[in-house]
Amino acid sequence: MGRVKQPLLVLPNPYGMVDHNGQPCLAVKMASPEHVPYGTHRYVGAKIVDAVEVRPAVETRVGDVVHQTAPADHEITWEFSTEPVEVPDIGYYREHISRNGDLIAANKYTAERCGITKFTDPKAFLAAAKELAKKQWDTQHGEGDFDLAEQERAEAKKAREAAAAAATTPAPAPATTKPVSDAKGGAK
Repeated sequence: MGRVKQPLLVLPNPYGMVDHNGQPCLAVKMASPEHVPYGTHRYVGAKIVDAVEVRPAVETRVGDVVHQTAPADHEITWEFSTEPVEVPDIGYYREHISRNGDLIAANKYTAERCGITKFTDPKAFLAAAKELAKKQWDTQHGEGDFDLAEQERAEAKKAREAAAAAATTPAPAPATTKPVSDAKGGAK
């Protein structure tokens, strides 16, 4: 039996791609079937926290059958881990680390396994990726626009968290009242 490989330790690099709203959105799907149940979509150190439909699906009816000719379009809001995540040591993940930095090697072992000769601190790598994304975005959309979009995302996150906290807080119990009695002492 062969030696069991040590898992790779990675951080997501959301700044490898920015959507039309200035939101970092690069998420690497977890490899199936290694460690993700069939039919689920999970991402390495990333999760979808909100999806708002902005355009409904286009459907056409032919007799009694409805065909979807275009899917619905959604505004997706992502949340990315700031802590390293373990993934299996397989080619799929090594390629996402070494080829274009979709994932960031979080330790020297992972960097070595991916053929990276000079290990860079993952926080420094992420900061450089953010700065590059900001520079590219501001060049296209105007100076300071990336920071403004980031501020709007932070405010939206606070609102989501407040709404979630309010939804999980139990409502106060209704006040109990004594039955009103009539002049004879009986309950009405």
